[in-house]
Amino acid sequence: MAKQSPPLFPVPSPGADAEALAQWARDLVSVLENYSTDIQDNFETRVPAGGTTGQRLTKKTGNDFDIEWSTLGAFSGALLELTSPESLTGGVTANINWDASVYDTDGFWAIGAPARLTIPAGVSKVRLVGGMTDTSSVTGQLIASVRKNGTSIIVISEIDTAGGDGVNVCSAVVEVVEGDYFSLFAFVSTTRTVDVSAATFFSIEAVE
Repeated sequence: MAKQSPPLFPVPSPGADAEALAQWARDLVSVLENYSTDIQDNFETRVPAGGTTGQRLTKKTGNDFDIEWSTLGAFSGALLELTSPESLTGGVTANINWDASVYDTDGFWAIGAPARLTIPAGVSKVRLVGGMTDTSSVTGQLIASVRKNGTSIIVISEIDTAGGDGVNVCSAVVEVVEGDYFSLFAFVSTTRTVDVSAATFFSIEAVE
């Protein structure tokens, strides 16, 4: 839509009588009131209703005027946890299926896709951190990796363990688009169980 300009309104000629000036003033007020109403109506059709204190408008897509209220501000992210141990088969690389979110500010995680942290609208850069622990006495190799969209490894860490150990991964800041997703994968050389603990987690932080 073209930018709307204020209406032009002629100024009374010098020497106009009092009644003519009064009528001019009344007409001017009416025109300005209508112009103000047009601006308000246009604003209300472009800005979505709702929103709460501290929220801001963000673009949902690249389409004109496709905006929404967002709580993306001081912090945006999610932290996932296990509520029951997860068994890992020796010699197999598999993602961890998380049981619950400790917090999730912007809908990064859904129980229907428990292994994924998915990028919502309005986020362009993120950092991923994850960890796994194993308190058993099983020996062998334990590898953790974070993968983007199921294939691209963005960070990996490995430990040769005699049991009772853990492994952590922390990515650099990664550029993303809406719909990208990340999962924490594990490889173990010997079948073992990932424990439920504060050190077994997967998290995402939106930095831009």
